[in-house]
Amino acid sequence: MEVYYDNRTVGLEREIGGMGSSTDVISLPPGVIGARLHFKRVQAGSHGYIHIYDENGNLVENIKEKGWTDYIYSKNITIKAKCLLKTESLAFKIDKYEALIANESVMLNASESKNVTASWNATTLYGGAGPHNITVRIDPHDVFTEKNETNNILIKQIFVNGTDLAVTNIDIPCENIFVDRM
Repeated sequence: MEVYYDNRTVGLEREIGGMGSSTDVISLPPGVIGARLHFKRVQAGSHGYIHIYDENGNLVENIKEKGWTDYIYSKNITIKAKCLLKTESLAFKIDKYEALIANESVMLNASESKNVTASWNATTLYGGAGPHNITVRIDPHDVFTEKNETNNILIKQIFVNGTDLAVTNIDIPCENIFVDRM
């Protein structure tokens, strides 16, 4: 069972004309176990590539079209793009990612249920105040054979309220005030 929250703060966009390359690293916030990336745009000719690597340098995915990547279990995700022909170009845009905040093995019988708790820091680094989707996936890698594989995902939208800070009192002791008279 895995629990994710959405984060719409990624705005990574690259365009490479002719022969060239780019390397970008997405460092996930503390407490995040991994993520999947959403490519809003992908344009790659036959002589170029967009590769995704985990923090150990292992190739995780070769991006060919827009949409969601598979799950990347890494705190740092590297995106390497390269155009190998002068007459071609390559471009991509990653607009968001879904962050993994809990990964727990749960064994249940057909009629059982279990409450699972997951939490994340809702500061700006983690998406801040506003609407968020919380996604729970059971059997995310299709390990178990089931009659119905389509009911393994539940997505709920929640609203995270912002912090409302206010100064209510300032106390300045008089013994700390100095007046310089010249």
